[in-house]
Amino acid sequence: MSDKQAHYLVTLKSVQPYFFGGENMHETGNKRDFFVKSTRFPQQTALLGMLRHYLLLHHGLIDAGNKLTDRKKASEIIGPKSFCKGEKREFGVIKKLSPVGLLHQGSLYYSAPMDYSLRWEPVDVSTRMWRSRKSDEKESPLKQILYDPTYDSKEGMPDLLVDVREELIYDEKKPVFKALTRPGIVKSREGRVADQEYYRQQYYQLREDCSFGFYLTTDSSTDLDGLSDLMLMGGEQSPFRIEFVRKQKKPQEGKMIHYPSANTLPEGWVRLVLLSDTYVDQKDDLVRQAEFAMNNMVSFRSIASVTYTSDQNERHTEYFHNVVPKERKASHGGKSHAVMSRQYFLYARGSVFYYRNKDTANNQLKRIHDQEEFYTIGYNHAVILN
Repeated sequence: MSDKQAHYLVTLKSVQPYFFGGENMHETGNKRDFFVKSTRFPQQTALLGMLRHYLLLHHGLIDAGNKLTDRKKASEIIGPKSFCKGEKREFGVIKKLSPVGLLHQGSLYYSAPMDYSLRWEPVDVSTRMWRSRKSDEKESPLKQILYDPTYDSKEGMPDLLVDVREELIYDEKKPVFKALTRPGIVKSREGRVADQEYYRQQYYQLREDCSFGFYLTTDSSTDLDGLSDLMLMGGEQSPFRIEFVRKQKKPQEGKMIHYPSANTLPEGWVRLVLLSDTYVDQKDDLVRQAEFAMNNMVSFRSIASVTYTSDQNERHTEYFHNVVPKERKASHGGKSHAVMSRQYFLYARGSVFYYRNKDTANNQLKRIHDQEEFYTIGYNHAVILN
């Protein structure tokens, strides 16, 4: 394959209300909540899986029965295995994904930092709320207090989206993500329904002038420019119109979005802002070294490729649908199911961490980027700001 790379802006236009399940997926035999809510954005692993499936279709490697026609070629195009925490894997012609954002009128919007609406109000006296773990300081070096004029105790903090021009996309009368609720039901294979199998399911519908967007870097041996198709994604197999537009320049990390600087920070202090959901090992916890943080956590699981041995003692790998085939049903109670990773918790996009100096922030940024398996597919992207 060629050493040159191609860069694309990939857009995903929702055809109908969509549902991205995350930890809310209903699986027979598992305890589930009555109200099941979709996430607004797809997981990066869902984008990777959808792209791998698309490439197999594009290269004619899936027949009418949804079976691979050439496993060796498929491995070259999309890689032999799917994402797995702790392993740096190759995905064939797919080299890198950026964090997914919202595309509106040619501009990509990302989650605003969680301190976006905060205001710093100077105080004349020291605050007793300050607790320094690293010194004997009795007064806050900030000499300020924080408040959020937009905060609503019932609604919580606003989930804002901002672009490189620092323009917000927000309209109460015409929301970007319109929530729709439907009744749901889970039936057994025999068609029986128990009382606990009823639930309410919340979908989202993207505003008609918006779509999901992200940057894709590939090996230039595969030309995707101008291609368009209908693809299914998410736990409910929601349909999206996918389009590829080739870009001449490689997207620059940290310049996809402009985050406003904090009002007044002590000299030398910096902020670390997460552009995407981010995983770090517990020993590298971002909060431990921070003086102040505003962050949320999100649950994460991924679906793994399934490698199995057939009755003929032949090794096979299911590349894109990741269900246990008939050859392995006996070892799983006669049922096909997706093979899921263990549960992890990631810092949510938009989380902000304040550090006393840039060296400390740079060390944290390095730890974030060192999780290569996450960074390559669009997780673990962050920027340092004054």
